[in-house]
Amino acid sequence: LDSTNKTDEPRFSLYWEAYGAGKRSTTLDLSDPTDLTVFLSLVDDCDVLIESFDPGRTHLLGIDQVTLRERNPQLIYASITPYGQSGPKAQWPASDLTIEAAGGRLAIQGDQDRPPVPVGFPQASLHGGAQAAADIVIALNERTHSGLGQYLDLSLQEAMWWTLMAAQGTPVCLGTNPPGSGDERATAFVPQGIRSIPAKDGWVGFCTITGQQWQDFCSMIGAEDWIGNDDLTNFHTRMERRDEVWPRIWAFTKERTVQELVDLASAFRIPVGPIGTGDKIASFDHFTERNVFIDNPHGFTQPRPPYQFSTTQLASLRPAPTLGQHNGYDKRTQQPPTLGHNTHKPLEGLKVVDLSAFWAGPVATNLLRVLGADLIKICLLYTSPSPRDS
Repeated sequence: LDSTNKTDEPRFSLYWEAYGAGKRSTTLDLSDPTDLTVFLSLVDDCDVLIESFDPGRTHLLGIDQVTLRERNPQLIYASITPYGQSGPKAQWPASDLTIEAAGGRLAIQGDQDRPPVPVGFPQASLHGGAQAAADIVIALNERTHSGLGQYLDLSLQEAMWWTLMAAQGTPVCLGTNPPGSGDERATAFVPQGIRSIPAKDGWVGFCTITGQQWQDFCSMIGAEDWIGNDDLTNFHTRMERRDEVWPRIWAFTKERTVQELVDLASAFRIPVGPIGTGDKIASFDHFTERNVFIDNPHGFTQPRPPYQFSTTQLASLRPAPTLGQHNGYDKRTQQPPTLGHNTHKPLEGLKVVDLSAFWAGPVATNLLRVLGADLIKICLLYTSPSPRDS
């Protein structure tokens, strides 16, 4: 909900239309006994519950994982929080930026002699949401053997760290700080070599990680005199001569279009790709041929899920619901089919109740929805002491 909207008229939310597509919306006040009864009846009938309250908040509301799993032993209860349910930082306030910082992402972005550079979109929450969806599917598979649900405690900080893999793990193992990676000012080794180069009409990304790729790159730009020069083949000493190197490279690339550079580098077998910007990426020929971007019913373009099945058909992209559109949603009238019985919709019959806020929970539930799950988004009607709960 838009807290700056002081009218009764809902405002358009691109975020909600993208991540709320195809879900159902129910509004409940859990401090009201009648609404709490409605919520508990949903829990008794659902397979998965996802929440993102501050640790301890669900206990105060009487909807903690112990209480709800006693009611429904098959329930898979997933909590997505910045730092997990335990530990000295569990109660710390957090935003995606602070989680990225605590998870090690900011430390590897930017030049060494400048402050770290944040990424604008909420990377920690998106990666955490994807991880939660995968973990839930694992728990569902385990339930087919044990017949019981379980509790999932997911930390966005840990998901951010896991996503970085060797990019952050190697410096920690070596006891060093990770190097900055700005192309034209970096003073430490950057594995990709040359990366971002300006063209006449945009930017192109190159990879010159091997000596052969650097040699081919030199031939491509007409700098054969650089071939065999050990100072320029070595990244460290090349950067010491960057005032000489970069202007010569740019003089070549700025006279050519992105497509010309891509075609030329491809002919030299140099790994290359256009750097996508918001106004161009949807029209990339590769994306167009694979129908990566689809029309949202609300009138804008968005990417489809980044996977395609040979048999399974993903759920159609229905509009996101209005607030409370599905109040009074009926319980299942029959037992759901066994998961995996319908190969076109492998999660058909799975019911998921979503109590989460912000990014990670909605991302996770959207990934489950496109595989056939029935999603019920609970919007709580009370003023929360924590903005993350609202």
